[in-house]
Amino acid sequence: PITAFPEFHQEKAVLYHGVQGQVGKEVWIKFRDEYVGNTIDNSTMFNEWKNLIMEWRDMNPYHVAEYLPYEYWSDEAKG
Repeated sequence: PITAFPEFHQEKAVLYHGVQGQVGKEVWIKFRDEYVGNTIDNSTMFNEWKNLIMEWRDMNPYHVAEYLPYEYWSDEAKG
């Protein structure tokens, strides 16, 4: 989750703006401050994201569990 915002910004820059390599530090700081906020009181997007995670955790019948990829418990040779 901590890399979700930087990854979103990086992929958007590559896909829609033709950025080659990593976005610049100044560009990232501007994005972070504009959308995430630079203080606890000024971080509306972060609070919305956190509320979404907290709502997901409290939903029924969902519960927090470990993710086990299909490839880990199946054998390609035996089926």
